[in-house]
Amino acid sequence: MTVSVYDSGIELEREIAAGRSLPYSWYRDPATYQRELVRIFNHGWQYAGSTDRLVESGSYFASWIAQLPVVIVRDRDDELRAFANVCPHRGHAVAIGEGCRGTLQCPYHGWTFGLDGRLRKAPRTGEDPSFVPADVGLRELALATWGPLIFLSQEPHASFAEASRGLQDAAARRGLALDRHPRRASREWELQCNWKVTLDNNTECYHCATIHRSFASDYYVDRDHYLIETFEQAFTHESSMKRSDNTTGAPDFHLYYLWPNFMLSARRNEYFYTYHYRPIGPTRTLQVNDYFFPADWSDEQVQATIEQISVIMHEDWGAFESVQRGIDSGALDRGIVLPREEALLCHFQKMHARALAA
Repeated sequence: MTVSVYDSGIELEREIAAGRSLPYSWYRDPATYQRELVRIFNHGWQYAGSTDRLVESGSYFASWIAQLPVVIVRDRDDELRAFANVCPHRGHAVAIGEGCRGTLQCPYHGWTFGLDGRLRKAPRTGEDPSFVPADVGLRELALATWGPLIFLSQEPHASFAEASRGLQDAAARRGLALDRHPRRASREWELQCNWKVTLDNNTECYHCATIHRSFASDYYVDRDHYLIETFEQAFTHESSMKRSDNTTGAPDFHLYYLWPNFMLSARRNEYFYTYHYRPIGPTRTLQVNDYFFPADWSDEQVQATIEQISVIMHEDWGAFESVQRGIDSGALDRGIVLPREEALLCHFQKMHARALAA
Protein backbone atom coordinates (compact mmCIF):
# COMPACT_ATOMS: atom_id res chain seq x y z
CA MET A 1 0.00 0.00 0.00
CA THR A 2 1.39 3.40 -0.98
CA VAL A 3 0.39 6.18 1.39
CA SER A 4 0.08 9.49 -0.43
CA VAL A 5 -1.87 11.56 2.11
CA TYR A 6 -0.75 13.03 5.40
CA ASP A 7 -3.93 12.70 7.43
CA SER A 8 -3.53 8.95 7.87
CA GLY A 9 -1.13 9.04 10.82
CA ILE A 10 -3.07 6.62 13.01
CA GLU A 11 -3.46 4.09 10.22
CA LEU A 12 0.18 4.48 9.28
CA GLU A 13 1.23 3.88 12.89
CA ARG A 14 -0.78 0.65 12.86
CA GLU A 15 0.94 -0.45 9.66
CA ILE A 16 4.38 0.31 11.15
CA ALA A 17 3.46 -1.77 14.21
CA ALA A 18 2.51 -4.57 11.80
CA GLY A 19 5.91 -4.44 10.07
CA ARG A 20 5.54 -1.93 7.21
CA SER A 21 7.81 1.09 7.06
CA LEU A 22 7.05 4.70 6.25
CA PRO A 23 6.37 5.20 2.52
CA TYR A 24 9.65 5.31 0.63
CA SER A 25 8.38 8.29 -1.36
CA TRP A 26 8.71 10.27 1.89
CA TYR A 27 12.48 9.76 1.71
CA ARG A 28 12.85 11.58 -1.60
CA ASP A 29 9.77 13.73 -2.19
CA PRO A 30 10.43 17.52 -2.04
CA ALA A 31 6.87 18.25 -0.85
CA THR A 32 7.24 15.82 2.06
CA TYR A 33 10.59 17.36 2.92
CA GLN A 34 9.03 20.84 3.05
CA ARG A 35 6.24 19.50 5.24
CA GLU A 36 8.83 17.98 7.59
CA LEU A 37 10.54 21.35 7.96
CA VAL A 38 7.24 22.86 9.11
CA ARG A 39 5.69 20.00 11.09
CA ILE A 40 8.85 18.55 12.67
CA PHE A 41 11.79 20.95 12.60
CA ASN A 42 9.79 24.08 13.43
CA HIS A 43 8.81 22.41 16.71
CA GLY A 44 11.32 19.94 18.15
CA TRP A 45 14.44 20.74 20.16
CA GLN A 46 17.63 20.69 18.09
CA TYR A 47 21.27 20.77 19.07
CA ALA A 48 23.07 23.97 18.10
CA GLY A 49 26.51 23.86 19.77
CA SER A 50 28.27 23.98 23.12
CA THR A 51 28.71 26.58 25.82
CA ASP A 52 32.52 26.62 25.65
CA ARG A 53 32.14 28.93 22.66
CA LEU A 54 30.39 31.53 24.89
CA VAL A 55 32.84 32.12 27.70
CA GLU A 56 32.46 35.86 28.27
CA SER A 57 29.79 38.52 27.90
CA GLY A 58 29.42 39.43 24.23
CA SER A 59 30.54 36.02 22.98
CA TYR A 60 28.52 34.68 20.06
CA PHE A 61 28.54 31.98 17.43
CA ALA A 62 26.42 31.30 14.37
CA SER A 63 24.87 27.88 13.78
CA TRP A 64 21.88 26.19 12.13
CA ILE A 65 18.84 24.18 13.15
CA ALA A 66 17.46 22.48 10.03
CA GLN A 67 17.30 25.33 7.50
CA LEU A 68 17.05 28.14 10.03
CA PRO A 69 20.29 30.09 10.59
CA VAL A 70 20.69 31.00 14.27
CA VAL A 71 23.03 33.00 16.45
CA ILE A 72 23.63 32.21 20.12
CA VAL A 73 25.02 34.91 22.44
CA ARG A 74 26.00 35.46 26.05
CA ASP A 75 24.36 38.79 26.88
CA ARG A 76 25.47 41.53 29.28
CA ASP A 77 23.64 39.81 32.16
CA ASP A 78 25.62 36.61 31.51
CA GLU A 79 22.50 34.88 30.14
CA LEU A 80 22.52 32.68 27.04
CA ARG A 81 20.10 33.80 24.34
CA ALA A 82 19.42 32.66 20.80
CA PHE A 83 17.95 34.44 17.81
CA ALA A 84 17.18 33.71 14.20
CA ASN A 85 20.29 34.89 12.36
CA VAL A 86 18.13 36.85 9.95
CA CYS A 87 18.00 40.65 9.81
CA PRO A 88 14.34 41.83 9.87
CA HIS A 89 15.20 44.44 7.27
CA ARG A 90 16.06 42.29 4.24
CA GLY A 91 17.00 38.88 5.61
CA HIS A 92 20.80 39.08 5.64
CA ALA A 93 22.70 37.25 8.41
CA VAL A 94 23.60 39.50 11.34
CA ALA A 95 26.45 37.25 12.54
CA ILE A 96 29.04 35.13 10.78
CA GLY A 97 31.30 32.60 12.47
CA GLU A 98 32.03 33.36 16.11
CA GLY A 99 33.62 36.07 18.20
CA CYS A 100 32.96 38.59 20.93
CA ARG A 101 31.35 42.02 20.56
CA GLY A 102 28.86 44.32 22.26
CA THR A 103 26.28 44.31 19.47
CA LEU A 104 25.25 42.34 16.40
CA GLN A 105 25.44 44.35 13.20
CA CYS A 106 24.04 43.33 9.84
CA PRO A 107 26.81 43.96 7.29
CA TYR A 108 24.30 44.63 4.49
CA HIS A 109 22.86 48.00 5.59
CA GLY A 110 24.39 48.45 9.02
CA TRP A 111 21.34 47.77 11.16
CA THR A 112 22.63 47.12 14.67
CA PHE A 113 21.03 45.02 17.40
CA GLY A 114 21.81 44.65 21.09
CA LEU A 115 22.61 41.28 22.63
CA ASP A 116 18.98 41.28 23.78
CA GLY A 117 17.87 41.31 20.12
CA ARG A 118 16.48 44.85 20.21
CA LEU A 119 17.21 47.27 17.39
CA ARG A 120 19.79 49.84 18.43
CA LYS A 121 20.46 51.65 15.17
CA ALA A 122 19.10 51.70 11.62
CA PRO A 123 20.88 54.32 9.47
CA ARG A 124 18.77 56.94 7.68
CA THR A 125 15.42 55.73 9.00
CA GLY A 126 14.72 58.71 11.28
CA GLU A 127 12.60 60.62 8.78
CA ASP A 128 10.59 57.66 7.51
CA PRO A 129 7.14 57.90 9.20
CA SER A 130 6.37 54.22 8.53
CA PHE A 131 9.38 53.04 10.53
CA VAL A 132 8.88 52.31 14.24
CA PRO A 133 12.19 51.15 15.82
CA ALA A 134 10.46 49.66 18.88
CA ASP A 135 8.60 47.26 16.60
CA VAL A 136 11.81 45.84 15.11
CA GLY A 137 14.03 43.17 16.62
CA LEU A 138 15.63 39.81 16.08
CA ARG A 139 13.33 36.81 16.44
CA GLU A 140 14.17 35.08 19.74
CA LEU A 141 14.18 31.30 20.13
CA ALA A 142 13.71 29.07 23.16
CA LEU A 143 17.05 27.89 24.58
CA ALA A 144 17.90 25.07 26.98
CA THR A 145 21.13 23.44 28.10
CA TRP A 146 22.05 19.91 29.09
CA GLY A 147 25.50 20.19 30.60
CA PRO A 148 27.52 22.10 27.98
CA LEU A 149 25.10 21.22 25.18
CA ILE A 150 22.82 23.95 23.79
CA PHE A 151 19.41 23.08 22.34
CA LEU A 152 17.06 25.46 20.55
CA SER A 153 13.38 25.38 19.66
CA GLN A 154 11.33 27.69 17.49
CA GLU A 155 8.40 27.28 19.88
CA PRO A 156 8.64 30.12 22.45
CA HIS A 157 7.20 28.11 25.35
CA ALA A 158 8.63 24.69 24.51
CA SER A 159 9.75 22.57 27.48
CA PHE A 160 13.09 20.82 27.11
CA ALA A 161 12.45 18.93 30.35
CA GLU A 162 9.26 17.48 28.88
CA ALA A 163 10.90 16.59 25.56
CA SER A 164 13.87 14.91 27.24
CA ARG A 165 11.82 13.22 29.96
CA GLY A 166 13.55 9.98 30.94
CA LEU A 167 16.65 10.66 28.87
CA GLN A 168 18.52 12.84 31.35
CA ASP A 169 17.54 10.51 34.20
CA ALA A 170 18.96 7.54 32.29
CA ALA A 171 22.21 9.42 31.71
CA ALA A 172 22.45 10.40 35.38
CA ARG A 173 21.76 6.81 36.43
CA ARG A 174 24.78 5.74 34.39
CA GLY A 175 26.93 8.48 35.87
CA LEU A 176 27.28 10.42 32.62
CA ALA A 177 28.48 13.88 33.67
CA LEU A 178 28.51 15.99 30.53
CA ASP A 179 30.47 18.80 32.18
CA ARG A 180 33.36 16.43 32.86
CA HIS A 181 35.11 16.86 29.51
CA PRO A 182 35.67 19.91 27.28
CA ARG A 183 34.93 19.98 23.57
CA ARG A 184 38.19 19.17 21.83
CA ALA A 185 37.13 18.96 18.18
CA SER A 186 34.25 19.34 15.72
CA ARG A 187 33.70 17.79 12.30
CA GLU A 188 31.00 17.86 9.63
CA TRP A 189 30.25 15.84 6.51
CA GLU A 190 27.59 15.97 3.82
CA LEU A 191 25.79 12.67 3.28
CA GLN A 192 23.85 11.80 0.13
CA CYS A 193 20.74 10.51 1.86
CA ASN A 194 17.50 11.64 3.46
CA TRP A 195 17.86 12.54 7.14
CA LYS A 196 15.50 9.72 8.17
CA VAL A 197 17.83 7.11 6.66
CA THR A 198 20.46 8.08 9.24
CA LEU A 199 18.07 7.69 12.18
CA ASP A 200 16.46 4.51 10.86
CA ASN A 201 19.97 3.06 11.00
CA ASN A 202 20.94 4.43 14.38
CA THR A 203 17.81 3.22 16.14
CA GLU A 204 18.99 -0.39 15.94
CA CYS A 205 22.04 -2.59 16.25
CA TYR A 206 20.51 -5.34 14.10
CA HIS A 207 22.98 -4.22 11.42
CA CYS A 208 26.01 -4.22 13.75
CA ALA A 209 26.96 -7.86 13.20
CA THR A 210 27.29 -7.34 9.44
CA ILE A 211 28.15 -3.64 8.96
CA HIS A 212 30.22 -3.03 12.12
CA ARG A 213 32.20 -6.24 12.49
CA SER A 214 34.96 -4.68 14.57
CA PHE A 215 32.36 -3.21 16.96
CA ALA A 216 30.52 -6.56 17.09
CA SER A 217 33.77 -8.36 17.89
CA ASP A 218 34.29 -6.11 20.92
CA TYR A 219 30.71 -5.51 22.14
CA TYR A 220 27.61 -7.63 22.58
CA VAL A 221 25.12 -6.82 19.83
CA ASP A 222 22.50 -9.56 20.37
CA ARG A 223 19.06 -8.65 21.71
CA ASP A 224 19.67 -10.28 25.12
CA HIS A 225 22.74 -8.16 25.88
CA TYR A 226 22.27 -5.03 23.75
CA LEU A 227 19.74 -3.15 25.88
CA ILE A 228 17.35 -0.40 24.84
CA GLU A 229 15.08 1.91 26.79
CA THR A 230 12.25 3.91 25.21
CA PHE A 231 10.77 7.26 26.25
CA GLU A 232 8.10 9.39 24.62
CA GLN A 233 10.51 11.47 22.49
CA ALA A 234 13.80 9.73 23.21
CA PHE A 235 15.54 6.43 23.71
CA THR A 236 18.83 4.92 24.85
CA HIS A 237 21.10 2.01 23.93
CA GLU A 238 23.72 0.32 26.09
CA SER A 239 26.06 -2.64 25.77
CA SER A 240 29.03 -4.23 27.50
CA MET A 241 32.34 -5.24 25.99
CA LYS A 242 32.80 -8.99 25.66
CA ARG A 243 36.13 -8.80 27.48
CA SER A 244 35.45 -5.91 29.81
CA ASP A 245 37.50 -4.73 32.77
CA ASN A 246 34.90 -2.08 33.52
CA THR A 247 34.42 -1.27 37.22
CA THR A 248 33.10 2.28 36.71
CA GLY A 249 29.38 1.52 36.93
CA ALA A 250 28.76 3.16 33.56
CA PRO A 251 28.11 0.90 30.55
CA ASP A 252 31.05 0.33 28.23
CA PHE A 253 28.92 1.78 25.43
CA HIS A 254 25.85 3.97 25.86
CA LEU A 255 23.95 6.06 23.32
CA TYR A 256 21.19 8.65 23.75
CA TYR A 257 18.72 9.91 21.15
CA LEU A 258 16.40 12.95 21.30
CA TRP A 259 13.70 13.60 18.70
CA PRO A 260 14.06 14.57 15.96
CA ASN A 261 17.78 14.50 14.98
CA PHE A 262 20.20 14.46 17.94
CA MET A 263 22.34 11.65 19.32
CA LEU A 264 25.09 11.36 21.93
CA SER A 265 27.44 8.38 22.07
CA ALA A 266 29.60 7.65 25.13
CA ARG A 267 32.33 5.16 26.01
CA ARG A 268 31.99 4.54 29.74
CA ASN A 269 32.54 8.04 31.09
CA GLU A 270 35.90 8.38 29.38
CA TYR A 271 34.62 10.52 26.51
CA PHE A 272 31.51 11.24 24.44
CA TYR A 273 30.57 12.82 21.13
CA THR A 274 27.38 14.28 19.69
CA TYR A 275 25.63 13.85 16.37
CA HIS A 276 23.42 16.48 14.77
CA TYR A 277 21.82 15.20 11.55
CA ARG A 278 20.75 18.44 9.86
CA PRO A 279 18.53 18.05 6.79
CA ILE A 280 19.71 20.24 3.90
CA GLY A 281 17.57 18.75 1.11
CA PRO A 282 15.23 15.84 0.38
CA THR A 283 18.20 13.52 -0.18
CA ARG A 284 21.04 15.43 1.52
CA THR A 285 21.97 15.54 5.19
CA LEU A 286 24.76 17.29 7.05
CA GLN A 287 26.24 15.25 9.89
CA VAL A 288 27.82 17.50 12.53
CA ASN A 289 29.85 15.96 15.36
CA ASP A 290 31.27 17.60 18.48
CA TYR A 291 33.85 15.55 20.41
CA PHE A 292 34.34 15.87 24.17
CA PHE A 293 37.54 14.35 25.55
CA PRO A 294 39.52 14.75 28.79
CA ALA A 295 41.44 18.00 29.03
CA ASP A 296 44.69 16.15 29.69
CA TRP A 297 44.52 14.11 26.47
CA SER A 298 47.11 15.16 23.92
CA ASP A 299 45.98 16.45 20.53
CA GLU A 300 47.48 13.29 19.03
CA GLN A 301 45.37 11.09 21.32
CA VAL A 302 42.24 13.06 20.44
CA GLN A 303 42.93 12.75 16.71
CA ALA A 304 43.69 9.03 16.94
CA THR A 305 40.42 8.38 18.79
CA ILE A 306 38.41 10.41 16.28
CA GLU A 307 39.96 8.33 13.50
CA GLN A 308 38.90 5.14 15.31
CA ILE A 309 35.36 6.47 15.66
CA SER A 310 35.31 7.47 11.99
CA VAL A 311 35.80 3.86 10.92
CA ILE A 312 32.33 3.02 12.27
CA MET A 313 30.91 6.24 10.81
CA HIS A 314 32.22 5.41 7.34
CA GLU A 315 30.68 1.96 7.57
CA ASP A 316 27.32 3.59 8.31
CA TRP A 317 27.72 6.15 5.53
CA GLY A 318 28.18 3.44 2.94
CA ALA A 319 24.96 1.80 4.16
CA PHE A 320 23.10 5.15 4.25
CA GLU A 321 23.89 5.99 0.65
CA SER A 322 23.21 2.47 -0.62
CA VAL A 323 19.80 2.54 1.07
CA GLN A 324 19.05 5.93 -0.50
CA ARG A 325 19.95 4.61 -3.95
CA GLY A 326 17.59 1.68 -3.40
CA ILE A 327 14.81 4.02 -2.30
CA ASP A 328 15.40 6.36 -5.25
CA SER A 329 15.19 3.43 -7.68
CA GLY A 330 11.45 3.13 -7.10
CA ALA A 331 11.72 -0.65 -6.83
CA LEU A 332 9.75 -0.66 -3.56
CA ASP A 333 6.88 1.39 -2.19
CA ARG A 334 7.67 0.51 1.43
CA GLY A 335 10.26 -1.34 3.46
CA ILE A 336 9.92 -3.96 6.17
CA VAL A 337 10.47 -3.27 9.86
CA LEU A 338 10.75 -5.92 12.56
CA PRO A 339 8.68 -4.76 15.56
CA ARG A 340 10.67 -6.92 17.98
CA GLU A 341 14.21 -6.75 16.61
CA GLU A 342 13.81 -3.12 15.46
CA ALA A 343 11.57 -1.81 18.22
CA LEU A 344 13.19 1.65 18.32
CA LEU A 345 12.99 1.93 14.53
CA CYS A 346 9.24 1.40 14.86
CA HIS A 347 9.14 4.00 17.64
CA PHE A 348 11.01 6.57 15.53
CA GLN A 349 8.83 6.00 12.47
CA LYS A 350 5.64 6.22 14.53
CA MET A 351 6.81 9.55 15.93
CA HIS A 352 7.41 10.73 12.39
CA ALA A 353 4.00 9.55 11.13
CA ARG A 354 2.32 11.25 14.08
CA ALA A 355 4.16 14.53 13.52
CA LEU A 356 3.53 14.69 9.78
CA ALA A 357 -0.18 14.00 10.19
CA ALA A 358 -0.63 16.55 12.99
